[in-house]
Amino acid sequence: MPRAAPDSVVTHRIELGTWERDALASQIKTDDTEDAIRLGLEIVQAVAMPAALVLTGYAVYQGMTAFSSLTDPLKDKAEELASSRAGQAAANAAAAAGGDPMAAFFSGPGSGVGGPARAAYGAGMLWRWMFS
Repeated sequence: MPRAAPDSVVTHRIELGTWERDALASQIKTDDTEDAIRLGLEIVQAVAMPAALVLTGYAVYQGMTAFSSLTDPLKDKAEELASSRAGQAAANAAAAAGGDPMAAFFSGPGSGVGGPARAAYGAGMLWRWMFS
């Protein structure tokens, strides 16, 4: 249902004294300061997070570079051993080409060293000799 139009308008006013105005001004100033500090912290956070990621990446890169410089002598020694093993394997293949598979079985890679690598190589050669 429609309402009737008011026949009078009442205005309410709140008047502040000097003390209330000073207290309100001080509160507004405090709120503005807190907002400025909050904004500054958000800006620092927005800049610091990507900077921390970049610095972490750089530190990882430097660590890997330092680690690789420590492992270079080990890589050189491994390559030296691999090349000497390749020469030994060629000699073993020449002995095996002579027609005696058991010669290759007993003088395979790692001969004189023993261990799982030699056992696996020997088992493979024995398997090939038995079933070929």
